[in-house]
Amino acid sequence: MSYCQTCRGTREECAECEWQPPPVWPGNVDAWTLFEGMWTQWRGGGLGVIGLDYNVLPLVAEMVGATVTPEVFAKVTLLERKELTRMAARRTERG
Repeated sequence: MSYCQTCRGTREECAECEWQPPPVWPGNVDAWTLFEGMWTQWRGGGLGVIGLDYNVLPLVAEMVGATVTPEVFAKVTLLERKELTRMAARRTERG
């Protein structure tokens, strides 16, 4: 699968691509929107990425229009754990 010429190199979606992300279920929109907004807020240490910087979560939530509830926060932390696992696997693959 590959991106089409229209959206190659961007995060924009279009109907031309073979690659289409699955739709976000309505109950997960705030969590996904907040997680995407937090994408530049990873904390790093001597061993690499260690997690999201939750100090800025309220500001990011306000900026992206997401409502933070205990349920939304739990979903964001689940997405964070999944991404940390994916990052660790990629580091292992690279050696």
